[in-house]
Amino acid sequence: MKAPTIMGLIWDYLLVANIEPERLRWQNEVALFFTSFCRHLLYGIDINAPGNRDASRLGWLPRTHLVVNGLAQAFDAFALVMSPRAPWAMDQFVQKCPGIFAASIKLALKSSHTPDVSRVAYAGEGGRSGRWQSNERVIEPNPILEGLIPRNTKARPRSLSPTKRMPQDLLFPILTKAFVVHRKKDGTERHDRTGEFAATLLLGALRSAEVFHLWVNDLQISKAGKLYGFLRHPGLYIEPGEGSRRDLLSRRYYGLRPRNEARGTTMFAGFKSVALNADHWSTIEWIPNTEDFVRLSFKHYILEVRGPAMEERRKLGHPPHPFLLVFQRSIPHLGIRIGDPYTLSAFRASWGRAIGRLETIVGRSVILAKYAGTTPHAVRHFGGKAWATQTSIENVRKLMRHVSILSSLVYTALDDEEIHIIAEEVSERARNDDWVEDFRYFSSVEEELKRYANSAFAGGARWR
Repeated sequence: MKAPTIMGLIWDYLLVANIEPERLRWQNEVALFFTSFCRHLLYGIDINAPGNRDASRLGWLPRTHLVVNGLAQAFDAFALVMSPRAPWAMDQFVQKCPGIFAASIKLALKSSHTPDVSRVAYAGEGGRSGRWQSNERVIEPNPILEGLIPRNTKARPRSLSPTKRMPQDLLFPILTKAFVVHRKKDGTERHDRTGEFAATLLLGALRSAEVFHLWVNDLQISKAGKLYGFLRHPGLYIEPGEGSRRDLLSRRYYGLRPRNEARGTTMFAGFKSVALNADHWSTIEWIPNTEDFVRLSFKHYILEVRGPAMEERRKLGHPPHPFLLVFQRSIPHLGIRIGDPYTLSAFRASWGRAIGRLETIVGRSVILAKYAGTTPHAVRHFGGKAWATQTSIENVRKLMRHVSILSSLVYTALDDEEIHIIAEEVSERARNDDWVEDFRYFSSVEEELKRYANSAFAGGARWR
């Protein structure tokens, strides 16, 4: 089904981008078309692409490299089949883009994964044009059926590995005590309030980078005292009456960009594929029994940190911005002004220092490592496991905002401690002769061997 899909996408793009058919008679124009088309496939319709083509009406969301690779390979295979055949004169597709098959053009996947380079290269019968010359190795497309045949039938089956989640006895000590920078002689404490609140937001099962895309209006407290959280797309979400967040940042906030597009700057924060609704947002559900704690932390942060910092920032004449997390003081030697948007690198450093203080707080050795479950992402795994024990896997997928349910299945895998507990329970039931009704109890090994031998010689079935 990929070949019809890619042909339909190309047809839609041709119509919406209003591309003149005559231009696609030239090989360089076809190359430019496919470069623009594939960039929009990968990064969505709002990304800048060669030719300045406006495809905003398509409403395309970013796709993964795996999806685009599959579509490109399907087109390669289709083009190879169609290139030696004479096109039907009445075919609307050929009328719209006569140059696509006329020169035996094919798409080849590049080995580069650089986001600034299109993953689709153009090649003609006589080799690549000088304008598109590259020293990168090009992987020729595989036959269309090759992907359906297992490369190694003896390969080990994929198994689920348990996630490394935050230990429960460390979770609240790190959120309540580990971000205390030092205590003064008068007994007062100086907190890294922004780092502490950024860590607290992880209780929404957020990825650490997603925290930095939150605007002030993404967290709201109702009159009944309930805390509502919303994860909204950094660029595509439409603010009521204002336009998209990308346009709003550029127009109102002095040319700012969505943070997932600010590569190469301290403002950058990734935004992994997230299951959002048609309006590009999703609700944030708090890990069980943590909502009250997050609500109180939110109130204190707004009243004691962000509010005063942004007021001081305004007095100093610095421009405003809508991001929730801010630096609570200026750091001149780093070029940081009070109220500047908090950065992912600053949070990682703050988290590392907090883990270092945790050893004194809990009275045992604590290291910062993925296998120890002490990274910020381990808090998300803690939430996924908590939900997996209380609700269906489909609900876990929605709560974790996974695109695929396969990503949620890891939370059903048992770790060593859980397996040990189950084994101990079984041993205890065996000692008490407490078996389930359908448990097959063997009276003796000899009796079962004799029964098996008689069954085998008689051509019967083995143990059931």
